[in-house]
Amino acid sequence: MLQLYDLAGIYFRAFYAVPASMTGPHGAPVNAIRGSLDILARVIADARPARGVACLDVDWRPAWRVELLPSYKAHRVAVTEPAAPPRRERHGRRPGFRGGGAIRAGRRGRTG
Repeated sequence: MLQLYDLAGIYFRAFYAVPASMTGPHGAPVNAIRGSLDILARVIADARPARGVACLDVDWRPAWRVELLPSYKAHRVAVTEPAAPPRRERHGRRPGFRGGGAIRAGRRGRTG
């Protein structure tokens, strides 16, 4: 069985489902990442697909859709403030970034 994962939907849902007080070793919030991985691990463990494809639409509000329907995702548009530059650790790495690694679902939906 092939299973498709809507990463934008999973990420959005996880961001609000897991408390922002959950932080990584350097104090940055990891609620959306942790929640997304937990959801994926559970779905994979329950369905046990032969293959999986993670789908992500990075153009979340494409111009051609807005042209057809001006209200398309208009409720999700937020006023943005200038973002602070990302903090860097030694060697130019982002805080908390470990690089590489695989995600595997265990029998009870845990990652490890």
